[in-house]
Amino acid sequence: MNISAYRADYLPLLGQLMNQMKLPQIINEAVTKPNSQAIVDAGTMISGMILNLLSDAKIRLYRFSHFFEDKPMPLIFPWKPDIVPSNFTEERAGNVLDEFYRSNPQKIFSMLTHSNIKLYNINTNSIRVDTTSKSFYGAYETNMPEPIDITQGFSKDKRHDLKQIMFGTATSSDGIPILGEVMSGNTSDMTFNKGWIKTVRQALQKSDDDLLLYTADSAAVTEENLKLFKEYHVDMISRLPERFGLAEELINQAITANIWTEIGTLSKEKKAAIYKSVSFEKELCGDIYRFVVFHSSSLDKRKLKTLDSKIEKEKVELIKKAEEEAEREFFCEEDA
Repeated sequence: MNISAYRADYLPLLGQLMNQMKLPQIINEAVTKPNSQAIVDAGTMISGMILNLLSDAKIRLYRFSHFFEDKPMPLIFPWKPDIVPSNFTEERAGNVLDEFYRSNPQKIFSMLTHSNIKLYNINTNSIRVDTTSKSFYGAYETNMPEPIDITQGFSKDKRHDLKQIMFGTATSSDGIPILGEVMSGNTSDMTFNKGWIKTVRQALQKSDDDLLLYTADSAAVTEENLKLFKEYHVDMISRLPERFGLAEELINQAITANIWTEIGTLSKEKKAAIYKSVSFEKELCGDIYRFVVFHSSSLDKRKLKTLDSKIEKEKVELIKKAEEEAEREFFCEEDA
């Protein structure tokens, strides 16, 4: 009896999940050309790329078939159990990527999102929005219409010397990705939020009467964006940035009023910070908002440590100056 050994790892689980999500079928609906004679359909090829990217292997398109040589193919491709590693050719992979781009990746992602929201009954009343960057080495030139511009921008991974692209993502309150966008490397977070505020209801297929809570960092809070939140009926939670003078005013008012509500710790760690808060209703850019000022015991300790460091530094400088002055000669007591 011949026994074959394959390395399964977590790939069969991913394969079953993609099958359950109908990921290859949805991609084929959007990408596959009519009467295509390709051995590997676009959905299966993209699924294979995803399996490769989510693995710990570094094999990419130039040796794509080698990645699958020790894998249990029927388990990781349950919708196409007869496929073999040699079907994953470099040429077919490149053609599929070209077809995928021409079919509008953003549209395909939206199709998958809407399908999964219904399949898994994902709650989209509250979303958490953020951006990140991906740095690239080398030079990139393209003649394709309206490409994503790989260029210099604000680097989230502190590689300001490299070109990059930006990713905008939104997750449900449970952390499930439900929206995404790939953007040029010089796209600012403020511009990104401005575009999403206008389109997020449509993207999630929500009416104006449906609750939609948009949680983002302080880049979402601009005078223009605040008007858009109101216009498109989107509720918002964010941090008020210091560029608004009201931020400092609220902190000073909280300290003066001293009417904190104790929250306690939010972690089970022994040295977890203790929090308290106080809320106010104030006008900002012509509308009334609720603002909450939080106090953290951990932040107190960090600020005191910073203050002690500054005091010690100033002490050293003053002693040095005093010693220099002590060595000076004066003609008389009055001059001294």
